[in-house]
Order: sequence, then C-alpha cells, then structure tokens
Amino acid sequence: AWIHVKNVPGKGDVVISLVIDRWHDNVKFLFREGAFLNPEKDRADFIPGFIGSYPNYFFVLDISELPDFFEILDNYDGSDLYLQRLEKYGVNRAEENFWEVYDWFQNEFSSSDKRDAGLIDLNRYSYEASDL
Repeated sequence: AWIHVKNVPGKGDVVISLVIDRWHDNVKFLFREGAFLNPEKDRADFIPGFIGSYPNYFFVLDISELPDFFEILDNYDGSDLYLQRLEKYGVNRAEENFWEVYDWFQNEFSSSDKRDAGLIDLNRYSYEASDL
C-alpha cells in the first residue's frame, strides 16, 4: 500500500510504502500456501518513497492522524469497528475522489524517478482491508 502523509514539518507531503512481509514456516510446496503461513511472525515495514508500481491500496492522512492510523494497524482484528476506522484513511476504488488521489500518486511517482517511472498498475488494487 502507498500512504500519502500530508503536512510533514519541513517536507510538506510525503509518500510512505507499507510492505507486509508474510511469514511462511515452509516454502517447499507450491500449493496450500495458507497451511504454512504463520501470522504471528508477519511484519509490516514502512519505507519512505515508492516501493513497487502496483499498490494494492491508497491511504491519505495528515501527519497529526498518524498515531490513530498506527493504533488501527497495530490492533486490527477484522471487526466492523476497525474496518470502519481504517476506511477513514483508505481510498476505495468506488469513491468519488479515487481518480484525484490516483493522479496525486501518479504525479509524485513520475517525478520521483523521471527516467524509469511508468503508469501505476491498478490490477492488484483492492478495497477490502482483509486483502492488505
């Protein structure tokens, strides 16, 4: 996922990539991946800038909202309450402002790597928090 953090002191608006590392107890088998996942060992990395070119979700928030956002991610349990809280920051494909948000990310993506940046690929974009 890509996160647009607004009003960062001394920097303005910045992009942070959220990368989820899913732990596999065994990678020997091609099928039944779910049987070998160990969610207790999953890890989330927040990396400045863009990682990849096909985000699965966009988030937009002000720097002042970061503590709430991190609390949601840290305690997310799939309940309706947490999903509703997360939706405050997430941008669903069906939302009216989706393309405005996409355009902001595309402009930032293009200006971050003028030589190699292309179009953002939305084939893996999803609105379901369970897919994040």
